[in-house]
Amino acid sequence: MTDAELLHYYIERKRIIFGGERPAGHYRLRELGFIEEHPASLKNLLITVTDAGRAAIESRPLA
Repeated sequence: MTDAELLHYYIERKRIIFGGERPAGHYRLRELGFIEEHPASLKNLLITVTDAGRAAIESRPLA
């Protein structure tokens, strides 16, 4: 899954993930400031897409 696909996935579908199942692209998106992590429970994270992440998806040309 590409970083763009993962970002779109977080926007459209899954927002709570198990902390241990973060793919490599997740870390890149977090470092770029496109997503933020918030604790949802002891083991789960709530993923929110930032305004920068939404802008990156909106500016991406359609394939």
